[in-house]
Amino acid sequence: MTNTHFEGVCAGNPKVKFGRNKQKRNDCRQVAVGMAFDEFGLPLAHEVFEGNVADTTTLAALLDWLAHADCAGLKPVVVLDAGFASKANIALLRERHYSYLISITRNNRNKYAEFFEKEQFEELPFDFRLVAHRLQGKLFLAVGELDTNVDRASTMLVVNSFIESDKDFHLLVVPGVNHGAGKETYDARHRQDFFVRHLLGAEPRNNGL
Repeated sequence: MTNTHFEGVCAGNPKVKFGRNKQKRNDCRQVAVGMAFDEFGLPLAHEVFEGNVADTTTLAALLDWLAHADCAGLKPVVVLDAGFASKANIALLRERHYSYLISITRNNRNKYAEFFEKEQFEELPFDFRLVAHRLQGKLFLAVGELDTNVDRASTMLVVNSFIESDKDFHLLVVPGVNHGAGKETYDARHRQDFFVRHLLGAEPRNNGL
């Protein structure tokens, strides 16, 4: 789940509401966007929610979509971050017979460091070029030049795979920024313009072009 804000009234969109903005722009109206990804990180579907929706209440809508999705006959594994792991959501996943993984906060991961050091893990071979051709629709990528959380070389491998597959996409590299480029004003504006063009089918009023 993420959100994107608008510096305007947006009277024509009933889903635009004031809410808790991830870029700290609580003075702006926004919409919330939920996305589902496959095991390769490629987007499968998205859902636009009202801007004041609580993140934890959106899981049911995404599970409804998964129930009718073409998953090659396999039951998807749902991956949640700690913020989504409410008792109600865990009960919902069990009720619908989904396996799930929960990513705990970084501060708590040290509790399990010794266990993982002793465990024997085997790296799975993977070539992103084998699936890049599956990209459909519009894609906007933003990365900080100094990102230490996601290896920049890995990002460029993904980008190169899209190029080799002749796929159109938008890439924004923000100089001098670490992980979390989406918090930058410049990136936020371009992401907002991207949504206006491809979700609303309109041209941003002040696009600077």
